[in-house]
Amino acid sequence: MGLPLQRKTRKRSIDLKAENSLDRYLAKKAKEENSKPARSASVFGLVTTITFLAFFGIGAFYIIQRKPFDSPEEMGISAKPFGQVVQGTEAPIDRVTKPAPAPKASVSVPSTTVEAKAVAPPEPTSLQALTLSETSPAQPKSIWAKSYIGRKAPEFEVEGWITDKPNLEGKFVLIDFWATWCPPCRAETPQLNAFQEKFRDKLVVIGVSDEQVGKVKDYTQRHIRYYSAVDRSRKMYKQYEIEGIPHLVLIDPEGVVRWEGFPQEATDLTEEDVAAIVSPTASDRSNEGFGATPILRVNSEMHTAAIRRMAVDAAETTLATASDDKTVKLWELKAESDTFGSLKCTIRLPGDAGSSLGKAYSVALSPDGTLLAAGGWFTDSGDEAIYLYDTETGAMRQRIGGLSGAVLHLAFSPDGRFLVACANRGIQVHAVSDGTKIFADTDYGGDPSYGADWSPVTSDNPDASPSFVTTCYDGKLRFYTVDGKSDSAETTRFRRAVVAKIARSKDRRPVSCAVSPDGRQVAVGYEKSTRVDVINFSPSSTSPTWSVSYAFSPDTSGIDYGDLSLVEWSRDGTRLLAGGRSDDLIVWEDAGRGERKIWRGSPDTVMGLVSMSGGRTLIGTGGPSLAMLDAHGERIPGGERLGEVVDFRGHRGDQRPLFVSYDGALVRFPFDYSGTEWGAFSASDLRFFASGSPEAAATRPATLRHPRFRVDNWADRDDPALNGRPIHLDHHEMTHSLAIAPDTAEASGKGRFLLGTAWNVLCFDGSGVEIWRQSVPAEAWAVNVSGDGRLAVAAFGDGSIRWFRMRDGEPLLALFPHNPRDQESKIENQDSRDWVLWAPDTGHFRSSPDGERLIGWQLNRGKDANPDFHSGDPLQSEMRDQHGILQRVLKEARPAREILADLVTKGEMARPRPLSEILSGAISSASSNQGGVARENGGRSIR
Repeated sequence: MGLPLQRKTRKRSIDLKAENSLDRYLAKKAKEENSKPARSASVFGLVTTITFLAFFGIGAFYIIQRKPFDSPEEMGISAKPFGQVVQGTEAPIDRVTKPAPAPKASVSVPSTTVEAKAVAPPEPTSLQALTLSETSPAQPKSIWAKSYIGRKAPEFEVEGWITDKPNLEGKFVLIDFWATWCPPCRAETPQLNAFQEKFRDKLVVIGVSDEQVGKVKDYTQRHIRYYSAVDRSRKMYKQYEIEGIPHLVLIDPEGVVRWEGFPQEATDLTEEDVAAIVSPTASDRSNEGFGATPILRVNSEMHTAAIRRMAVDAAETTLATASDDKTVKLWELKAESDTFGSLKCTIRLPGDAGSSLGKAYSVALSPDGTLLAAGGWFTDSGDEAIYLYDTETGAMRQRIGGLSGAVLHLAFSPDGRFLVACANRGIQVHAVSDGTKIFADTDYGGDPSYGADWSPVTSDNPDASPSFVTTCYDGKLRFYTVDGKSDSAETTRFRRAVVAKIARSKDRRPVSCAVSPDGRQVAVGYEKSTRVDVINFSPSSTSPTWSVSYAFSPDTSGIDYGDLSLVEWSRDGTRLLAGGRSDDLIVWEDAGRGERKIWRGSPDTVMGLVSMSGGRTLIGTGGPSLAMLDAHGERIPGGERLGEVVDFRGHRGDQRPLFVSYDGALVRFPFDYSGTEWGAFSASDLRFFASGSPEAAATRPATLRHPRFRVDNWADRDDPALNGRPIHLDHHEMTHSLAIAPDTAEASGKGRFLLGTAWNVLCFDGSGVEIWRQSVPAEAWAVNVSGDGRLAVAAFGDGSIRWFRMRDGEPLLALFPHNPRDQESKIENQDSRDWVLWAPDTGHFRSSPDGERLIGWQLNRGKDANPDFHSGDPLQSEMRDQHGILQRVLKEARPAREILADLVTKGEMARPRPLSEILSGAISSASSNQGGVARENGGRSIR
């Protein structure tokens, strides 16, 4: 089964013919003005007008003026929505947010009518406007906009450029929301000019105004030496919820807001401040893209999300597993007892909390078992890396960067000298000794490669040159071998020997490959197909190319469910095995040509497959679970590990769905895929209810139909449709769930619906316009909307349930209900299950009496080091919600940081210490800190 591709931050390409179009527009407007009859202004009217403007133009706070505007077409500007570049494919997606316009008041004076927003400056929406940098000074001032500090900024989208369009790739971006009529805005222009000149190699300054093009262009040409754009429809203003200008937002290359504020003077954001952010010290620079904000993480011995890849060393003493839960785990294997041993350690990868960043998609063990390689998706920039770890200590040895897109597969050569990495746009080979890239092939047509395998060293040819084969979604196998002979890994060079086209179909794309133990054949498994092919190959003694030919396809007749995308040979080569989106393993005797057997020993969908000596097989599943099968396909007693998470797969719509109460605070759900055990949790009462209680009975499933529109192809599909028209998603994005919201005034008569996908929760209106999207930590297997239309609720593949504000997708709360799956710890009384509820934006939590053991906090230490991880007092005592913040979050549909700010402002609680300060103190006081590697004992981190 294929793995999710990396989703890169959308690269916007705006097609503007600015100069000529603007000139034509201005000439047209000038002609219209000249044709109008002249107006005579009385002295009284003139004086009154000047007095009025002076009254509104002078003060500490300047109200944003929104004037009627022409359409982009009338402005002479052609603009197209941004398209997301997803591994070589640009998929334009309309993202036009259409909230109800803010009310205006009209004030009349002689000969003049001025429109202005009739609102007073709101209370601050956060404790302070902060700088996300340890080296920058604090900003103890309020902001009059939605705070994005430390979070992903909204997408940059304007209607037209007054100047040339800048290249933002790899740059910091300073956005200035301004207007020509605003004195403080004009006063800061020289400072912004200086910023652009001083930091032009690292920083792009962009002024964004909602005024008429002619005014902005005139001022820009005379005063501005940075980039300038217009946002007449105020899309960006609405996204940032700006209610006072000037408003500055400084965004780093990863899209994270590092500074934001409402400067009362141009010097409020000084040159030193900007330098500290865009030119940080070496220690600060190591944290770029990996967040300085501590992350609350579930802490469990077993994985809490799907196991994507597995690897075993040659001696079969260590098993490595990579998971969507953003960890890699090392397990001890006991060959003498055919069972799993204890968990050796958990390696937590750099990543964030609410999105897919940090997921481990690939893992490999060196043949001698001393080195672990892990890869996945760690940044939005596309510059990915391989992480190398010492298997004895779990400490990071090296980070190998420069890979294009998520690392989807890793494989060590049989001698341990080379490591091949498959990514979204090709492959790379690195020397293991020092990480040097010695070969790369990007000619993969922009398609991902999910599989690679090395030819073994055989007794027939012990001196054969290293060679390997890869798969690609483009339907081709690529064979590589050494170009010449070299005894040094650093000087060895590979070449592509031959490309063999074996399939080209959307419904049959090569995923995995496995070279037979004799090195003469390669088996290939396909996504969305139960076909398996075996291909002959051998080097040519007379030419630089290899001979490749089709051999046979094992019997898969009658297997019409799932796919067989994973293939593996038994260690002795007498069997061929295949698995995938099915709970069964298919086994063929006689090296794939003989009798077909079906092994039903898998407890779940097979996602990892490793053959071992003695005919044993290790499987990893999406449950998540681990199982060891004997030579007959039976599960070995003691050879199983089950994830202690709720399995939400299939729980959508009217198929054992996620039920939600009218106010959204109570959820009811099955604990397992079969739906035999149910539970209900109330975020307002902070406890579980029996599933048959009156409270739980008041919950309702998601609505799947609407009288004015129809959503089709949404269940495990990548081609959802609205009224027969495609809904444009990210490339290869798979939808899993649907919920149609109740019609409310906010929906403006168009209705709204949610789609839960592998990467996002998306909200659309009934005409197909995307209202908002939220990146999510795992597959959104179920979604629902509260009956009052205020809250969106989703259940994810990591076992968590999360609440979002329906209006804009703001994350509000997250719940992790513990689900012990072994029979000894089954709990019949649902009220006594362990759980933890937390606020993603502050880290405050509440839990059952023993639920604190389920969580910890991760602090990324940069891209070149293990993150720190800590659980237990004193951190938990400070972060425990003692003021009822969490219970107010859903009641008021406000994020915890705003409620926290209210409590501090009213003096009801002291200003909390920064979480990073608390965590740093806790970690520095720990006596057994091992560089962020959590050594586990019964699921508890030893610190």
